[in-house]
Amino acid sequence: MNYTYTDRMRLSATILVGALALAALAGCTAPEAATNPYGDRIEEAQSQATTDFEKQVFDDGELTRVEYEEAVNRYVECMEAQSVQITPLEQTGYFVFSTSSDSAAYDASDEQCRPGTLELVEPLYVDMTMNPENRPFTEVVRECLVARDAIDDGFTTDDLNKEMSRGGPLTETEDYTTCIANPSYSSDEG
Repeated sequence: MNYTYTDRMRLSATILVGALALAALAGCTAPEAATNPYGDRIEEAQSQATTDFEKQVFDDGELTRVEYEEAVNRYVECMEAQSVQITPLEQTGYFVFSTSSDSAAYDASDEQCRPGTLELVEPLYVDMTMNPENRPFTEVVRECLVARDAIDDGFTTDDLNKEMSRGGPLTETEDYTTCIANPSYSSDEG
């Protein structure tokens, strides 16, 4: 089929108008929503929630510091109601607990108080704090160690896994201990 000059110009104009229309439509679409790297785990926790508090915490698909602190406060109140004195201590972005009670009393009360307060909230919050992008943990620890000049950039995650599994000298350093406690916090502070 032979096209005249006019036919080719019309076809070119039609293609150009179509391409411009597609480009305009692409510019009008909403940007893709950023996905929460812990979205699946939050949904799982929401499906396992047994108390109104837990359901409320996970209802919006997020887990905030305020919600975590509320879970900690509820846990401490429950433990103290069981006559177990417990003190939350801030450690690199999350809490650890100190107690003067004997371990048997602590363990028995913890078994009763953890469900509905910290059981679902704490492990998820700690992971989100330590590894906000939900990347392989060893990768984040390696980056922390590089940032603290404890290892050189050529030290791979495989090297780190080997060092960790054999309990090599690196695992006895303060930098390693700090990075394992919270590699994201340590990278910021290092």
